[in-house]
Order: sequence, then structure tokens, then C-alpha cells
Amino acid sequence: MKNKLFGFLKKFNILIIVVLVNVLLISWWSIKIDLTKSKVHTVSKISRNIVKELEDIVVIKVYLTENLPPTVRPISKSLKQILKELESANKNKLRISYLDPNKDENAKKDVEKYGIQRLQFSEIKSDSFEVLEGYFGLVIIYGSKQLVLPIAGDIGNLEYYIVSGIKKLVSDKVVSVGIIEDSNNPSSEINYLRKYLERDYVVVDLAVDQNEDFSDSLDTILIIGSSAKWNEKNIGKLKNWVNKNKGLIILDDRIAVDDKMTTSKLNNTYFENFLKDLGVEVLPKLVIDDSAAIANFKVNNGSYILKYPYWLSVRIENIDQSSPAFTGINSLLLPWVSPIAYTNDFKPVIKSSNKSALDEQMIDVTPKKIDLTKENNQQVLAVMKNKIIVFGDSDLIKDQFVVSNQNNLMAMVNLLDYVSSDSKLLTIRTKSLTVNPLISIDDKFKNLIKIINLIIPIGFLLITALVTKFIRQKHNRQYEKE
Repeated sequence: MKNKLFGFLKKFNILIIVVLVNVLLISWWSIKIDLTKSKVHTVSKISRNIVKELEDIVVIKVYLTENLPPTVRPISKSLKQILKELESANKNKLRISYLDPNKDENAKKDVEKYGIQRLQFSEIKSDSFEVLEGYFGLVIIYGSKQLVLPIAGDIGNLEYYIVSGIKKLVSDKVVSVGIIEDSNNPSSEINYLRKYLERDYVVVDLAVDQNEDFSDSLDTILIIGSSAKWNEKNIGKLKNWVNKNKGLIILDDRIAVDDKMTTSKLNNTYFENFLKDLGVEVLPKLVIDDSAAIANFKVNNGSYILKYPYWLSVRIENIDQSSPAFTGINSLLLPWVSPIAYTNDFKPVIKSSNKSALDEQMIDVTPKKIDLTKENNQQVLAVMKNKIIVFGDSDLIKDQFVVSNQNNLMAMVNLLDYVSSDSKLLTIRTKSLTVNPLISIDDKFKNLIKIINLIIPIGFLLITALVTKFIRQKHNRQYEKE
């Protein structure tokens, strides 16, 4: 009896010790394991180094209302965790405070001064619909300069917004980007990209036929689409820019597709010869691929959804991950893209799948099913040499495609940073990109997987039955011997 009591007390004491040790560990150390592929919930080393290198005090004021609805609380928690980690990197130079405008009159005056609007949050509670009001934003202050983030709502990119904001305030130089748009399309279709760029860059609109050379104050020139205005004089200015070893990103179109799905070739001999002199040729053809995006097309009787082979869904294995410019980019959407021929000076950075082909006639690009499973060709869609990058497509950054595919936007901003020699923030900008396209497999392999999935459960049951039978027979033999 005493032995049993002693054994029980011993086990009970061990349990108490284990519980106490766990409580102490939780109290002393904040242990966190980030299992996300891009480490979304962990502040990167680059961000910590930027904060460590601060030479003067940076103040971050967070205006946050208590009792936020459950849908917003995880975002608030992530914000606090990121700011806590950043503050620990340099407590002397980075100072963070949390204020509630609903309780603090000075904080209420601040949000009015900074333009942080009162937000409305909807919540269903006790079978009733409620609308709650509160504040959720922050302001970064460095000396007399300040940057307001009215809504701190993107968990994945929150670290980038904060750190890039700090870097922008403390830096004396801001990257300047010149944009040359297609003169055949006067109404801009890149408003989404412009809005994003204007937050962190100086954006300057350039004209092909401007009299003076492109300003040395620019870091990179982005050419979007084909222009009929390129002539010998204008190309000379572009050659002078290249000779300065500055950034040049060209999104070239050789084929135009209008709303009626009618194609037309875009030709400009001067610009084509300029590219050939560089070592690149965008061919007047369209690439079709079995790895295609899903498109929603409207017709007179309604709309229908199908896989459209002219809208290429480029997967991670066909994106050059060795280039810092494509860090974290695991897919791209390239609509109506042309193939590229290039010399050995250039390096291919984006390719189609090996189930792609070329449409050289382009008589009919309307939505239809095309069997490309038997194709075994791969096309080059973008190339790079030093600070020069050429795509066979300009549609990838238009609003229609950027809104549905954030990877296109991030890739373009990464490229601008890369060729402008400001690549420090590439890895943290893409931390929220978690959509991984499924790997395409052929039907034979799919059928094999189905057969295996049918055989494994049956095999497991048979093995279990045989093992059980063997164990019982063994016990029966031992019993008979006894």
C-alpha cells in the first residue's frame, strides 16, 4: 500500500515540476516558431539591420482602438509583434507608443491632424448586425518629416510598409523612375502601378519626342508598350542613356489585341533595330501554353470561364530564382506575350512551360480549347543583361491583370529596385505572396495516383488482418503449451 502511495506521489510531483518549468519558460522567453515558407511572421535580418543603423530617433505612434472586432484583432496582434521585434533591435533610436483616440483627447487631435480616418467595422453578434467605429493606423516621425499609414491592415506586407517608410524618411535620396507609355494608348492603364510607385519613388512622365536628353537625376527608365514616335533622333537619346549604365526596363509589344479579340502587328524599325543592337529581338508571334490562367469572358448571352492559353501562368520553376529581382516571386501572369530571341550577352529570366507553342498566324485568338499536352517546346519571355531587362509583353502591369495577380506588381517593383541599385528591401516586400500554383502533371500520372490511393487502404487492412491473425495464432500456441 505504501509503495503504491509513494509511486503516486512521485508521479504527481514530476507532473507539478513539468507544469512549473513550462510556466517559467513561457514567462521568461517568448518562444515562436514561424512555419510559413517566406517567414511572414518573423522580422527579417535586413529590417533589423536598417533599424540598428538609425543615427537619430524615429518615433512610431500607433493609433489603435480597444475592443476591436475579432476579424481585426489578429492584424492588431501582428502589428504589435512586428513593432516589438523592430524596437528590440534599437531601443535607443526607435520609440513606439500606442494611443487610443477614443480615450485620449490629444490622440484624437493627432489623428485629425494626420488625416487618419475613423473606421467602421461590421460584426455579426448575437444574431444581430452591428457596426463598430474605431481607429487603426500609425504615423512614423523622423525630425520634421512624417509618414502616415492610415490603415495598417496588410499582415504580410506590414513589415515592408513600416521599414520602407523608415528608410524613406531617413534617406536623403529617393529613387527616381521615368515612365514612357505607349503613345497609341493615351489613356493610362497602369494607375495601380503608378499609385504604388508614387508612394516610395519620384515618378516622372517622359515623352519619346522630348527635345532634351533624359535627365541624369533619373535612376531608371520604364518603357511600356510600342510607340510609333521613335525615330533616329529619339533612339540616339535612348542609346546615350544605356551608355550611362543606368536602369532600363522595356515591356515591348509586337502584337496588339483589341476588345474584339482582333490582332494587329506593331512595327517600329528604329526601336526594333535599337533592341537588335543590344542583342534582343521580340518576335511578332504569340506564345500559347498549356499552363494558362483562367479567364472570364463576356458574350451576348452572358459570360463563361475557361483556361485561356494566350494568358500564360508562369510557374516558379520557369522564373529565374537566382536573380535577386525575382526573390519571392512564385508565379506571374503574362497575357498575349511574344517570344524573345537573344544573344549570349543576355540571360533568360522567364520562360514558358515545355507544353507551349507559337501562334504565328494569329488569325483567331478568341477563347477556345487548344490541346498542348503533346507539345515539347519552351519559349523565352523575358531576358536580362546588367541593368537592362526586356519583356515580350506590356499587358502584365496593366490594372486589369495587376489587380488579379499581385505577383506582377511585386515583380515590377522588385525589378525597378534592382536596376536602380536599391535591392535591400526585395526579400521583405514579397513576404505576403503565399499563393503557390499547383504543379501541372499529365493524366497518366494522375491515374497512377488514383490507383495507388485505392490500393493503399486495402493493403493496410490486409496487412493489419494478417498481423492480427499471426499474433492470435502465436498466443493460441503458447496457451496450448501451458
